[in-house]
Amino acid sequence: MNIIQTLVRLLKYAYEQEARKADAASAKCTAGSCSAADRAVELAAAADVAAQESLDLANAALDHSFKADALRAKRDEVANFLGV
Repeated sequence: MNIIQTLVRLLKYAYEQEARKADAASAKCTAGSCSAADRAVELAAAADVAAQESLDLANAALDHSFKADALRAKRDEVANFLGV
């Protein structure tokens, strides 16, 4: 009976050690997952900022294009008025 009790204790110990290893691996993966999620949030925020900057620059380009067209029209108007 002593041998059986010893074997049971050894099996319990072995399973407990494997469970601890699995817990450690789980904690490591959870930490990695949180870290990756944090990076994803940071990248999403940076992407939003870049998208807004791109939109602002596109609007500025459009405004400058309209201004250039207006100046060319004015140039043509002045040239026609002066008969050049």
